[in-house]
Amino acid sequence: MKFILSKYTIAAGLACSMLFSCQDDFEEINADPNRLEAVLPGTLLAPALLNASNVMLSRTHRISHELMQYTVQTNTIDEFHRYVFRDTEPDYLWKNLYRWATNANDMYDLASELNDKNNMAVALVVRSWIMANVTDLFGDVPYSEAFQGDERVYYPKFDSQKEIYMDLLADLKEANELIDLSKPLAANDPLYNGDMMKWKKFSNSLRLRLLMRVSGKEEMNAPAAISEIYNNPEKYPLFTSNEDAATFNYTGTAPFVNPFSEWRAFEFNGNRDYGSTFINILNDANDPRRAIIATKVGGTYVGIESGQPENIVTDQHALGASTYNDKVLKKATQPAYILPYSEVLFNLAEAAQKGWINADAEELYTNAVIASVEQWGATATEEFLQNENIAYNGTMEQLMEQKYVALFFVGFESWYEYRRTGMPELFKGSALQNNGLMPVRLEYPVIVQATNKASYDAAVQQIGGDDMNVKVWWQKE
Repeated sequence: MKFILSKYTIAAGLACSMLFSCQDDFEEINADPNRLEAVLPGTLLAPALLNASNVMLSRTHRISHELMQYTVQTNTIDEFHRYVFRDTEPDYLWKNLYRWATNANDMYDLASELNDKNNMAVALVVRSWIMANVTDLFGDVPYSEAFQGDERVYYPKFDSQKEIYMDLLADLKEANELIDLSKPLAANDPLYNGDMMKWKKFSNSLRLRLLMRVSGKEEMNAPAAISEIYNNPEKYPLFTSNEDAATFNYTGTAPFVNPFSEWRAFEFNGNRDYGSTFINILNDANDPRRAIIATKVGGTYVGIESGQPENIVTDQHALGASTYNDKVLKKATQPAYILPYSEVLFNLAEAAQKGWINADAEELYTNAVIASVEQWGATATEEFLQNENIAYNGTMEQLMEQKYVALFFVGFESWYEYRRTGMPELFKGSALQNNGLMPVRLEYPVIVQATNKASYDAAVQQIGGDDMNVKVWWQKE
């Protein structure tokens, strides 16, 4: 669904209010669409990155962490850990992700008019990141007609996820080719401060993520594409350190403030304990990340069981359980993780383990664990790396378990990866709804059903029903 506004109106307004002091009155600008054509593409980057990061961060906390048993809500206000969703729950993600994907799309259009290849490339990367999340959350969604409100396409069709992924992968490859390292990025860039080599690495690292997602679909030939990237580091550079990672570093100065810092402590932590699945993995390895992200209870770290009846959850909560360490996770400057370096290494380790690339899977895996530990400001000691739960054993179960840990607060990535691989093993509480089945998509928003009914009905028929148990294309066998 496209939110129909005057072209660049939202983006221009945010660029004015957030990035610099506008001399002209915004209401006057808004009344004269011809003047909006003067908006520079680079002014649209920071609002898209900031707001999309905020959206993903808040819903990681609210939904993804509950589904994947990082946390457990201890009252019945929300019951995502029991697979209970309100009909209106998907609306926020749909509305806001499309809003900021539109911003990135407008950025691309403006840059194209100016033949500004670096801004074109950056816009493609940002739009691809956002739209990959939209399709991984919902499946088939509006894409080819989603950004055509100015052309009076008010009821966009839903494209198949396969078609969307083909376009996303092509766009990321194009972004890599568009980037001109000899020229600066004419933009306010809160992600990389205009470093185009890092944007180039981001485009390829994101492409690697998406190729891994569709690696089970033979027609996508993902192993060959992954091999091409890995074997051509000069042409397709990937992240090589935590400094390269796509990390939105909040400055602590409004509006670039981690939204959790403005939440009340009760909203962030009050009825939310760590899940036993997550805490037990950390405890078994004596993981140094625990002290940074979790509180202690009686000198140790304790989780509670996910998906259990209210009385069991209440009893376990009353006995004491670890919660988010808000001294770290609620800081105004605590980053939002878009795509960490460790994820690139875990993806390459899986590719090496499966024989898609000629590389040392153990070395890649070990470096992935180290990168994640260091991302959180801890040290991966030799004792930790030699722990029987950490030392490489060559299994997908271990690799995906440690990738799960590394994807803590990385959007919905661990949920997507669980849907792809069925790993890690999650606790099955006796109060799970949906017949105990992990949801594999979000249902389409109610507002879409009402405002774009014909396209919605066609999409529902195409995917086999608007149900949280209907697998998306890349998950289907």
